[in-house]
Amino acid sequence: MPWFFDAFGPAHGICWIKKDNTAQWLRFFVYFLWAWIALFYIIGVYLFWMKAHFDNAGEQPRCLSDHRSIRWYALAMLVSQVWLLSDRIADFCTVGGSPYWLVCLARATGGSLGTFDGIIFGSNPDVQTELRKFIQGTVNASRLFSEDRTSIALGAHELDGGSISLQGESRREGWEGLHGGNANHHNPNGIGAAM
Repeated sequence: MPWFFDAFGPAHGICWIKKDNTAQWLRFFVYFLWAWIALFYIIGVYLFWMKAHFDNAGEQPRCLSDHRSIRWYALAMLVSQVWLLSDRIADFCTVGGSPYWLVCLARATGGSLGTFDGIIFGSNPDVQTELRKFIQGTVNASRLFSEDRTSIALGAHELDGGSISLQGESRREGWEGLHGGNANHHNPNGIGAAM
């Protein structure tokens, strides 16, 4: 696309669109058009979800909890993108470009969307419950891969902590006890790592 508008060249933020080109509108819309479409889509989904579920929130306490956590996703996108948009608008409208402080703020917050999404996801009560179970060691080993009689298992045990095991042929049926502490029940070619 930049070759059609004679816009190919170095620039900050979007490195292939020249800063001094008459097609600066391209610099503005290449990234932010999609970001704002995504933001309005998230807001639309949120409003639709809220209208469909909020009336029943009094009857379903979990619905209200979901409502509290889902509203943060649109805010996270807005917070992470607003400084990038401000930088691009200032760069578009002023001759000297964006102020240095705005460029620094835009670069510092531009990549924070993933961090915000991770924090929001981690604050979900269901995720916290599963994480707490894993940390406390009450999660049973779960099979990740199995082919013939070779298996890779990842799990946690109350007494031995976490474990990663690569086991060969087993003399024992089932997965109970497959962790670093009970490796003697399996063929000696097993390799385990306890954490």
